[in-house]
Amino acid sequence: MNSKKQVLIRAVIESPKGSMQKFDLDQQSGQFVLSKQLPQGMCFPFDFGFIPATIGQDGDPLDVVVIGEHATFTGCVIDCRIIGCLVCEQTERDGKKVRNDRYLAVSSVSISYDQITDLKKLPKEILSAIESFFITYNSLAGKDLQVSRRLGPAPALSAISAAKTDQDANIRLELFLPASKNEGSSFPDSHYSDLEKELTERFGGVTIYSRGAVEGKWKNESASTSEPMVVYEVLLAEFEETYWTKLKKHLEKKFSQKEIMVFHSPAVRI
Repeated sequence: MNSKKQVLIRAVIESPKGSMQKFDLDQQSGQFVLSKQLPQGMCFPFDFGFIPATIGQDGDPLDVVVIGEHATFTGCVIDCRIIGCLVCEQTERDGKKVRNDRYLAVSSVSISYDQITDLKKLPKEILSAIESFFITYNSLAGKDLQVSRRLGPAPALSAISAAKTDQDANIRLELFLPASKNEGSSFPDSHYSDLEKELTERFGGVTIYSRGAVEGKWKNESASTSEPMVVYEVLLAEFEETYWTKLKKHLEKKFSQKEIMVFHSPAVRI
């Protein structure tokens, strides 16, 4: 058995492994409704459902595939550990594009998959079968689904936390980056886009804006610097000091700065 401490989330199963029928929970009545019949020979590769008290960019609770040896049943609640996420872009029949990710988890009582803690450890044939199922499933419904990338367990858990509807983001964090080098030339655009991508994936979103010249003075130096800044603002449910300390040091090296300013304070809502 895996002895490491696990972060468990709860999943509600709608369509069990092996089912040729798709069930959806009607949020108003609390009843499960038969919504679709799959074509002959096609079935769900593993239990499929949702993570309660979350909302994704498509307006529905986050989808989750729970990997286990046996099928459970519609309405079953499973404690499981997240092993990653398939970042998916779905094109609707009307041409509208929406983000509709699929989170992957392993049942906490699974024996065969007990050592699977990351997508990288999942057998390739299983991951390929899951991706192929959702691509084909959407194609039959007249939709196009593309898996753009795969996330590991840590960013996947952070994205779930950001999507929680019962957990208010009560911390406002600001991170200040220089808009240009000391001599006036520009940093590569990727320096900024890489950070934007990381913060968006980890925390579900980021606000970016420019701020006028900020003056900086350093101990044992008579000169001071004044330069425009690019500010990244993130709303957090909790402050992860280890993560932000590591990121701060990484950015100081990347931008050749003596110090990158990071401030956090209570997010006051009016």
